[in-house]
Amino acid sequence: MGRFREDLIYRLKAMEIRVPPLRERPEDISLLCEWFLKKTAELEDGRSKILMPEALKLLKSYSYPGNVRELKNIITGSYYTTVGAVIGPDNLPPEVRREDATETDSDFGFAAGRLYRELLEGKGNFDSVVKEPFLQHQFGSTRVRGVLQRALKDTGGSYRDALTRLGVPDAGYAATMQFLKRHKCYLDYRPFRRKRPKSGSQ
Repeated sequence: MGRFREDLIYRLKAMEIRVPPLRERPEDISLLCEWFLKKTAELEDGRSKILMPEALKLLKSYSYPGNVRELKNIITGSYYTTVGAVIGPDNLPPEVRREDATETDSDFGFAAGRLYRELLEGKGNFDSVVKEPFLQHQFGSTRVRGVLQRALKDTGGSYRDALTRLGVPDAGYAATMQFLKRHKCYLDYRPFRRKRPKSGSQ
């Protein structure tokens, strides 16, 4: 009694539906924010609150290690800590308001250059300088892409050479590529490819 039949999981697994994590579907964040604000307002006699565009931009840039449940907690907490009817960036948790969370994809910033120089100078490797701090929410994906951009530019768009330059051993290449794609840090290598001169040109 009370034991789960081991063969039952295979009977139930005839069709598996994968639901991507929230960080892979940022287009859902606005709708979820509206829904959570609405449900919270219903519990508080209909006192509605809205998000400033700047606050919503930060929420769309966050990686959500706790998935949808974390977004719900952020919205609910911000609702109760906001005095007025408008939730601004300052009402969001510190991890959402990281310094580079508002950087655009084209603005990789000074911080990424500093990390890149540290790696070139041998002051750690990609995992210790970039990956681990990112997973600990010390900075966002924009800075990771900034480091990667510089490496791809210096290596002519070769991912293997770029990751080697960043201190990733050959044995860690596949895992690092998977990390970049999973966390929306992957960059298209083609714009960094150096054009070869045409043979026979005068």
